Order: sequence, then C-alpha cells, then structure tokens
Amino acid sequence: PNVYVSAMLIKDPHLESEEAFLPDRAFGVTNVRVEPVEFTGSLALDLPDEETTFRFDSGHLQRILTNLSSNARLHGSPDQPIMIRLRKDQADRVSIEVADRGAGIDAREAEKIFEPFYTSSHRGTGLGLYIVNQLCELNGAGTKVTRNEFGGSSFILTK
Repeated sequence: PNVYVSAMLIKDPHLESEEAFLPDRAFGVTNVRVEPVEFTGSLALDLPDEETTFRFDSGHLQRILTNLSSNARLHGSPDQPIMIRLRKDQADRVSIEVADRGAGIDAREAEKIFEPFYTSSHRGTGLGLYIVNQLCELNGAGTKVTRNEFGGSSFILTK
C-alpha cells in the first residue's frame, strides 16, 4: 500500500466483556493521522478543530483508508491531491470522506461497486470495495459513493 494510516488508541475497559464487539481489538479512536509513504501524489486533510471520537476497529479502519486512498490515487488526477475529510454532524455521527479529482464513477457502475468480484479493470479482483463495505458494516458504519465538487468520486463512511 502507498498510504500508512495510524491511529492513537485508547483501550476502553468496558470492551473486555464477552458481549463486547471484537473484544481483543476494539478501541476508541481519538486521532487519525494519514502519512504518505513512497507516495507520488499529495494528500489534503480537512479535519475539524475539535476532537472527534468514535469507536472503530483500528485494523479495519487502517485497511479501509488504505484501500480508499490507493483507489483515489489510481483513479484520480495525478497532479491533484486526494482529499480526506472528517466531519461530525448534529446527531454525533462521524463521517470520513476520501475524495479524488478524477473522472468520477458512472451512476450505473456506482450501483454495483460494492458487490463482490465487480471490477471495471482487468487488473482488479473486485474485492477491495466489497471488503471496505463489509468492514464498515462489521463496525456499524455505512458506506456510499457520490460525485464530489471536484468532478471526481467521494467514498464516505458514516458511523
């Protein structure tokens, strides 16, 4: 992968019970940092001023952001940065958006993009976005793809 994602973690003692979701790997994520590693493009981060906290498996979140960032680099404009935004709405739902500045995803393709083995590339397996969607569901998050203000695609996970 071309992007390394790290998270500062705080272990929640309430997550040690048998009823807990993924008891050995469940953390409260308090700070997400994305660092380019051998990255030929650039990243633009749009983060809120206030601390934003949500619960998500750290390994899952790293895999999701790595996949989405790699896809944005592959399908985006090489001379434009990938945008990563973090937002919290009035209902305390947190959204993470990974936006590229490429040609965008066709509406018909967007309907199938999270299906297993669906790919528009002869090089792809069609499993990357399917896995992203499954990992989000395991963590109680939703995923969607939209056209963004740059004309490219935005992948948004909301929890």
